[in-house]
Amino acid sequence: MTSKERMNIVLARGKADRVPVALVSDSDYECQAAGIDHREFRYGDSATRAEVQRRFWLRHEANDFLLVWSGVDRKWTARHKVTRQGDRWFVTYTDTGKTEEIEKWPTAANPRRAPTSQGYARCVTCEADIEKVLGPRQSADDLLAADLCAHLEMLTKSVGDRAFLAFPCGGVFPNAVNYLGGFESAMKAVATNPSLVRTLCEELAHRFTARIQVAARFKPDGIWQSAYLEGADMISPRHWRELVLPAHRILTAEAQRFGLKVLLWFLGDCMPLLDDIVGLGVDALVVEQPRRGYSSDPGEIRRRVGHRLCVYGWSPELAMIKGDREAITRTVEAQVRAAGLDGAFVMGSTYLTNEVSCETVDFFCNEVVRLSP
Repeated sequence: MTSKERMNIVLARGKADRVPVALVSDSDYECQAAGIDHREFRYGDSATRAEVQRRFWLRHEANDFLLVWSGVDRKWTARHKVTRQGDRWFVTYTDTGKTEEIEKWPTAANPRRAPTSQGYARCVTCEADIEKVLGPRQSADDLLAADLCAHLEMLTKSVGDRAFLAFPCGGVFPNAVNYLGGFESAMKAVATNPSLVRTLCEELAHRFTARIQVAARFKPDGIWQSAYLEGADMISPRHWRELVLPAHRILTAEAQRFGLKVLLWFLGDCMPLLDDIVGLGVDALVVEQPRRGYSSDPGEIRRRVGHRLCVYGWSPELAMIKGDREAITRTVEAQVRAAGLDGAFVMGSTYLTNEVSCETVDFFCNEVVRLSP
């Protein structure tokens, strides 16, 4: 059974030959797994990005899933020139002529200097600001011309017959938070100007549908829909239903129009929202490890939603970073037993960074295979 087949079976609420593994990681971990300097990914072309992700997927043979990042925007490459001198990398900004050295990607032991905070030059304070601040909508053809999906096309050709490929369509609420001037200003707007927040979220969703439209031309298996800063630990369930859920409906309907699976990545307290998420019609609820006292237990989610959607599990973040194999085994076994005995379950990972070793990820994957019912 291929990874694609395995994932499609469980997303259809069935039971595959084993529990699928879905590693989700930042590009720094993928470069580590691929044996390629991360600066190649950040400052290379779309073909380099595709090769990094192809090697990453092949490196962990039990992994069934690949979240395909966006290609390199041609407008970006036109404004930047990257050069190398031995192991030192430099970027020159063609509009100003300024040159800066590109540092290696930070690790826990060697953190990067904190970047200078740069907010939006203008923020949305009323509905009339939305078009002024966001600019004109981009069409699918605009995004295609910018090479947004260039390396999705490459990966579809190289591993798309075996791996389950998902393409990110954007996070509506976190982008709205940025456009509203940051977290504090956005939370005030939620309380004092909810109609502005809802209008902005819906406008962003309509703009993100262009990403789905252009991605659909290259036939990924699914769309990765992000939901964070919007859990019940951040805003009230009532506000979420009134202000944010309509935007998720727009994106979900557009993905389903093209026959794409919808994976909702929810970072936050989703427990009070489970019936709404089921009603949204997504194929899978991808939960992350709890971080602020709430619960995201896959077993409890399974108990509440049954097989109305596919449920994801998660790896224990600190145990992965520390290489604590006993804790990893305990977590995998508990979640598989509680939520994965009858299918409709994927063992996902928390967001992997280069703090995690490839050997620890191999162990995690192998434990899922070993403990599958």
